[in-house]
Amino acid sequence: MQNIELAKAYFESVLDKPLSQMQYVQLGGMRVIEILWPVNDIFRLRLYEIRGIPYSKYRGREADAAIEAFSAKPLAQTWEDLEPTVWRVLLERHHQMLMVAATNEVQGFPLTSVPDDLPESAVLPAVMLLLLHGMQLPWPPGNRSELELPAEDGPETMLHR
Repeated sequence: MQNIELAKAYFESVLDKPLSQMQYVQLGGMRVIEILWPVNDIFRLRLYEIRGIPYSKYRGREADAAIEAFSAKPLAQTWEDLEPTVWRVLLERHHQMLMVAATNEVQGFPLTSVPDDLPESAVLPAVMLLLLHGMQLPWPPGNRSELELPAEDGPETMLHR
């Protein structure tokens, strides 16, 4: 199932109403960064284990399955048994989506949309289904062996430094 179809099914499940009754709100790049930022904490626990692993596009389906599992149970523990190579695919998608979001923010383009009454606890899984599931990387995978994750404070505080 494609990411849009998965997201639609997720919206209907969470909101318990058909898509035709939903109003949507657009999410700009900065809002997407704010939503995805907490995933850095999940990667922080595994970063030194996975950052030097080469990216493998052949692990994409397993990464998609991990995103689907996370949408059902959005906790760090959901991913604890993933193979390091799957973690690496998820890290690359996450990193590149943050760059895409920043680029869209600068250009003033919205990145995606979600139902306006989606509970806050469902927004991260929804954005992951919409943007990270099945993601085709816009750039070649980077060498992440020297990657350091940002400080624990989020993007909203980075703007005020």
